[in-house]
Amino acid sequence: MKLLLLLSLVFAFVNATDTSTNEKLGTMVPLDLKFINHKGEEKTFKQLMNGKPTLLTLNYYKCAGICTTELIELAETLEKVDLVEGKDYQVITVSFSEDEPASLAMEKRRTVFRSMSRPFDKSAWNFVIGEHGSSKKLADIVGFRYEKSDLPSAIMQYTHGTGVIALTKEGKITRYLRGVKQLPLDIKMAVLDAKKGRITPSISKQLQSCSDYHPQEKYIAPTEEIVGVVISIIVIALFIVLWLVGKKSRTTLSKEEYYKKEEEKEEQKK
Repeated sequence: MKLLLLLSLVFAFVNATDTSTNEKLGTMVPLDLKFINHKGEEKTFKQLMNGKPTLLTLNYYKCAGICTTELIELAETLEKVDLVEGKDYQVITVSFSEDEPASLAMEKRRTVFRSMSRPFDKSAWNFVIGEHGSSKKLADIVGFRYEKSDLPSAIMQYTHGTGVIALTKEGKITRYLRGVKQLPLDIKMAVLDAKKGRITPSISKQLQSCSDYHPQEKYIAPTEEIVGVVISIIVIALFIVLWLVGKKSRTTLSKEEYYKKEEEKEEQKK
C-alpha cells in the first residue's frame, strides 16, 4: 500500500513538470486570433500567414536559454531550403509571454536576420506578441506547454519545449518538427506536405526543453531524464527496503512459531 502511494506521488510529480508539446495533428488554428507585430501593428493570424503554408514557433523574447539558439538555427536552415520564402511559405514566431512589448519582437527580429548570410525576404517571417491572451490561446490549441520557472527571472522566466509546427494555409496542423536544429529537407517536406494538406507523423527526435540549456555551456543533460533516473533509483531502493523489512518480520514470526511449537511438545511430554 505504501509503495503504491509512493508511485502515485512520483507519477504526479513527473506529470506536473512535463513541458513537452502535446501534439494535435489535424487541429485548426483560428485565423481570427489577433497579434501585435514588431511595428506595433495589430494583425490577425490570417494576415500573418498571407495565404501560405506556415512554419510556427513559440518562444519568448527575453529568454536567456534556448530560444535565441533555436531561432538562429532555424534561420540557418531556412537559408538552405530549396524553396522561396514569402512565395512558398511564411514563418511566424509568437511570444507566449503575455507581458512582452513589441520592441522586444523588433529586437529579436533584428538579431535573427543579422545572423543570416544571404538576403532573406523579411516580410516572410513575422515576430509578434499576443493581444488579449491570444498567444496563450494559440499555445493551448497547438498543444505547446510552458510553465513559470522557479529560477530568478534574470536567468529564466519559463520552462518550455522547442520545435517547429507546420500549418496549411487554412491553419490546419500537419506536422511537428521536434528539437532545436532542423534539417533543410525536413523543413522542405513539411512545407510541401502542408501545401497539400497532408498530415504526417512527427520526426522522431528528442524534444529539448529550455530548462536543458545553459547559455555558457551549450547543452547539458536533459533535466527530465536526470529527474527520472533519480526517482527510479529512489523507488527501487524503497521497494528493496520494504521487502527486506517484510522478510525480517516473516522470519521473526516463523522463529516465534517454531519455539512455541517446541514448548507445546515439551508440555505434551510432561
